[in-house]
Amino acid sequence: MMNSNNSIESCKSFLDGKVSTYASLQNIPNILSSLETEQTIIKEKVDNLLSDSVKGKFRRKTLEVINDIDNLEKRRAVRHAELIKHIASSSSLTSKLSPLISRVNTLEKSKDYLTLLLQINNLYTAALSFLNLSETNNKEDNNPQTAQNNNNNNESTHHPSLSPLFQLVEHQNKINVALSSTHSGGIKNLKSVVDAMIKDVAEKLGVKIKENYKKSLDGIGWPQPISKAVSEASLLKFRSCFNQLLFFQLSLKNNGIVDILKNIMTTPTSTRDSLWVLDLLLEPLAIRFFFHFSGKQPTARVDKPEWPLHHVRKLIQDNSPFLISIVQPLIEEENLTLYNVKSEFIRGLMIALNAKFRKEMDTILADYSLLLHTIKEFLSFEKNMRSTHGYPIYDSGTDFARVQNHFPSVILVFEENEKVFNKWLDAEIELAMSSFQSIIAHENAWLPYFSENLKDVDNLKPTRSAHQLVDLLEAITERYRYLTVPEHQIEFLTKIQIHILWQYHNTMKLLSGDGLGEIQVKKSSPLDERSGFLGMGLLGFGFGLGGKQKASVSFSWSGNTGWNSEQISHCCYLINSVNYFVYILKDWGDQMLFLELHTLMGQKANVEKTGTVFDELISAFKVLRTALSEMLEDVIFTCFSSHSNVYFKRKKLWMGGFGTEEISPDICEPLLLLKEQIEVTEKNISSGRFFKFWKSLAQRLDNFVFKQVVSGLHHFGKGGNSQFSRDMKALFLIFRPFTDHPENFFKTTKELSIVL
Repeated sequence: MMNSNNSIESCKSFLDGKVSTYASLQNIPNILSSLETEQTIIKEKVDNLLSDSVKGKFRRKTLEVINDIDNLEKRRAVRHAELIKHIASSSSLTSKLSPLISRVNTLEKSKDYLTLLLQINNLYTAALSFLNLSETNNKEDNNPQTAQNNNNNNESTHHPSLSPLFQLVEHQNKINVALSSTHSGGIKNLKSVVDAMIKDVAEKLGVKIKENYKKSLDGIGWPQPISKAVSEASLLKFRSCFNQLLFFQLSLKNNGIVDILKNIMTTPTSTRDSLWVLDLLLEPLAIRFFFHFSGKQPTARVDKPEWPLHHVRKLIQDNSPFLISIVQPLIEEENLTLYNVKSEFIRGLMIALNAKFRKEMDTILADYSLLLHTIKEFLSFEKNMRSTHGYPIYDSGTDFARVQNHFPSVILVFEENEKVFNKWLDAEIELAMSSFQSIIAHENAWLPYFSENLKDVDNLKPTRSAHQLVDLLEAITERYRYLTVPEHQIEFLTKIQIHILWQYHNTMKLLSGDGLGEIQVKKSSPLDERSGFLGMGLLGFGFGLGGKQKASVSFSWSGNTGWNSEQISHCCYLINSVNYFVYILKDWGDQMLFLELHTLMGQKANVEKTGTVFDELISAFKVLRTALSEMLEDVIFTCFSSHSNVYFKRKKLWMGGFGTEEISPDICEPLLLLKEQIEVTEKNISSGRFFKFWKSLAQRLDNFVFKQVVSGLHHFGKGGNSQFSRDMKALFLIFRPFTDHPENFFKTTKELSIVL
């Protein structure tokens, strides 16, 4: 089909070239004649090519090629037969060589096994030889020069005597790798042999190195405090043995075999992460501690917890120079720069203390007085450890699990058991409430804490109860500051401190009596229901947070002509107390401890906490402060307004004045009362609150005067306006001690005087 199409296209192209116009159609006969001639010539050429001679030549060539192919096939058949014969003859040789090759492989493996076993045995022998050599070296070390040389040699070669052991460990690792890919019985047996050798060598070396280290401690006089009289040779020997034992432990740990010496190196103060050099340093101290403070020794008295605590405190104090100047540098030589020797030393002694007090806890809990005494001594000791000796404490930037487990505190014996902790918390609650009751029941509880001669000591002018209550709450904070369980800290905060603050708030509210009226304080989460104090009576104040009882001790706010100086002073004292706690609680709320506890409380409640833990209390105290301030202002203002009624109603004043009199007689008494009451207020209220007080009072007086003059429809006669101006200037002068331009706070009255 393709050839037919091509032919048609060729024919078409040919005709298009020969017959392009209508006139050229006459040439078609000539074109046909020319084509027939060409066809004849081509046919003759093809016939010549297909002649017999050409065909015969092609046939001969073809036959020759066929013959060559047949010959090659025959040769191939011969070679194939020869190859089959050769293969048949060589298979018997291969079957004979296979067993020999297998035996050679077995012999090579046996040779490698025996060579490895010989190497392991040589290393084992070399490791054990150190034990014999060390005996000789110990005798030579008594010579100072020999000790110096040995010390330098150990430092330069970095404990070559331990090298065979760690080469055995390398072989052990290779065997473990090989065993993971095959389960050959021979490898398993070899592994058992190597494991036993390593255990044996490590234990014997550990015993010997431990023995040498203990002898070096004896040489420097340990466990007595190290004196400056210790010989240089003894110190050199100690440093050498210290370095060797430390390097030995770290190397075993790096190779993952440190646990095989667990039984040998365990001491009463050991933990998983502790260093043997420190554990053995602490061992004789722990033994002496348990001898003196356990059993039936006269010093092992349960009622004297301060004795073991003082003993430990003295050990730390006496040995700190040695630990810091000699031991710490040796630790840092091994790049353990974050390892604090003194803290680890205290940790070991803490473990001994905790072990003692755990055994005595039932006896301590059974005696309330002993419980309080023990807690007091514990907290004093704990504070000394943290502040004086830098013993680690849990905070937001510390690994809590590490601090709790690796750096235990003596107070931990009260935290690790919930029943014991609750017993302690109950005792703390009872003690705190007793102290609170004593504070607010004191006869001078609501008088200024600082005498008038010391008024510059504290501008807030707190009352005795406010100042002492802050001291009490701060003391409570210090009692739980070093607890390692934050949830326990929250218990102290909510069940003691916040509860007492609410009690104090309500005490002052009740002390205000009828003068204050009803103060609405929004309290979204009353702590009393949670802490179990609802309805607990306070000394002299029989009320609960939700009760309606009146305080049995309260101030009298009644008076026919206003308040006297004593009543004003008492109101100022209450304002100072409330204001003092607003200031104190704001400061506490920004402290890191309370911020962290506030955040944790939010996490426990699954809510996002904002602000501070004291915000609710601060708001309540502010509301109470505002109400008391307004009450004081109302009383003083009412006193002035009632006594000045006669003045503002006299017609004579407005029509002509009183002639030569400087100040109107009717306004003298109100001004004197006002001046006296303001002076009493200034004397007894805090400076910050007084500043706000007198400005607010001045504004009310300004509005009052304007209202009286305008609403009275007074018509001023000749001289009346001048008299009014003189009287008002007398009013302004009362506020002159507080500002250079008091008239600026009586703008309405001042303008009224000018207009008149």
